[in-house]
Amino acid sequence: EEHGGQIFRQAFIRWIEEEDGDYDPSARSEIVQRVEVLGRHQGNLQETIDAVLGLNLNDNSLIQTLSFTLPFSPLEKEFLLEASNLDQQSKRLMDLLSFEIHSYRKGKG
Repeated sequence: EEHGGQIFRQAFIRWIEEEDGDYDPSARSEIVQRVEVLGRHQGNLQETIDAVLGLNLNDNSLIQTLSFTLPFSPLEKEFLLEASNLDQQSKRLMDLLSFEIHSYRKGKG
């Protein structure tokens, strides 16, 4: 379409819902538990964790928010955010949280 001598593209956009894969809703409690343990080990993170958990987000929003809010490396965040579905992302998040907790228990923090 042309307006005032300039050409603009037009498109029709249709929202496509992402599939959650075989997401297990009980994974939320495991993620929250690991995040709380990490917060106890890394005290400066506790306020952020409390704020995020206090938002009462749905599972998808919680996992997305934790994936970019927690202090993971850029490569780890990319690993989380490129998961193909919520199930895969939640499992990756649990793994990264376990690694962080383990490293604090072994003397990092």
